[in-house]
Amino acid sequence: MKQLLLFFFLITLGLACSKDDVNPSCNPEPQANCNCPELVLARVCGCDGVTYENPCLAECSNVFDYTEGACP
Repeated sequence: MKQLLLFFFLITLGLACSKDDVNPSCNPEPQANCNCPELVLARVCGCDGVTYENPCLAECSNVFDYTEGACP
């Protein structure tokens, strides 16, 4: 029974955030003259469903709503 519950939890977690669930208030638009350290690898998943290499690169695309880690 515990294995079945764990299975459903993992499936639900995997379906919770997908590219189809893009935040409608998320409006990515690249900024000009944005300098980010591209060597910093701290991936974030933007509200637009795009994985950015670090928070600075997300914010340079006007994406301020993101979570840590790559998008699924």
